[in-house]
This record gives sequence, structure tokens and C-alpha cells, in this order.
Amino acid sequence: MGEWLPTEKDRAFVQSLMKPCLEPGKTASWIAPPAKGLDNKPIDYEYVKLGA
Repeated sequence: MGEWLPTEKDRAFVQSLMKPCLEPGKTASWIAPPAKGLDNKPIDYEYVKLGA
């Protein structure tokens, strides 16, 4: 079982890779960017307009 289940060291390594990306239009480095946006809109489409 110890040969195929992740160890605490494995979990810590994966956790170290998972850094958030909060910039509009950007994708976190550990996630593959989508091929297209919702309803075939571009990835950088402004789905929600904030403020006036």
C-alpha cells in the first residue's frame, strides 16, 4: 500500500505547486487553460461587469 498511495512528502509537494492566480484572464500554472470560455465566448470575455 505504501508503494502506490501518496506519502505526506508527496502531498506537501503537490500543495507547494498549487499557488492561486487571481488576475483576470490568467490561469494558475497547475491548471490547464480552457480551450474556450462559456457559451463559446473568448477566455478573456467579461462575464460580470463590476462597478460603474
